[in-house]
Amino acid sequence: MGETTKAQRTALVENLRAIILGNPASGIADALAGLGARADSVPTLREVHVPTLVVCGDEDVLTPLAESETIRAGLPARASR
Repeated sequence: MGETTKAQRTALVENLRAIILGNPASGIADALAGLGARADSVPTLREVHVPTLVVCGDEDVLTPLAESETIRAGLPARASR
């Protein structure tokens, strides 16, 4: 969640916190280990042959604008219709 959401939507933040804390610590640790171990998928983006929308928010810390641009640039160019 972005800083604006954290500051202005405290109920939403608390709801998400409750969902996260409702999971066993081992499950969270395993999920994070899986994310850390996965290979970079940027080289495979050229294999995407379906319409694709890359979305990034102003406060996105997980995939900031520069990384979103890298993803967009890695997708094959679509022919004009």
